[in-house]
Amino acid sequence: MQIQELTVNTVALAASGLGYRMKQRLQQVIAMSCFAIGAVGIFMPLLPTTIFWILAMMLGAKSMPGLKARIYGHPRLGGVIEAFIDHGHITRRSKGIALAGMTAGLGLAVVLGLSGMPLVIAISAITVAAAYVVSRPEGLIIQQQHPVTSHLIEVSDKQSPKPKQSM
Repeated sequence: MQIQELTVNTVALAASGLGYRMKQRLQQVIAMSCFAIGAVGIFMPLLPTTIFWILAMMLGAKSMPGLKARIYGHPRLGGVIEAFIDHGHITRRSKGIALAGMTAGLGLAVVLGLSGMPLVIAISAITVAAAYVVSRPEGLIIQQQHPVTSHLIEVSDKQSPKPKQSM
């Protein structure tokens, strides 16, 4: 009886590992697809780039630890990306850039003659995206000390940065 239980547990453990690998591979395929769609969006008007690259990074961070470490270790953008992906924070500067980009995109659509229902859909989508960006907390900066390790700093407008314990 003990041998049978051990075999059942071994099979269940192997099956759960197989499910994990399949999920990881699926996340990798979707991440690569999102990145490719975002790259096409650079050259095609009205196909968004940023949201597909954010999705690619979120899925890639879960399924490709080496890629995650490389991106988080980037000296200029790594901390900003890590703060958003792992903690949901967007810096005030990044919020300003995002909102300016959304406004410019909508202005360009109007100048190019977008009207009627497509304009209503564009305005609705940009309004929802802008509300999301504005609603994100902004007091977290991740300073890079080493390409793979970092620490968090909480910043308020009235005081100097002080270390915060990472989770």
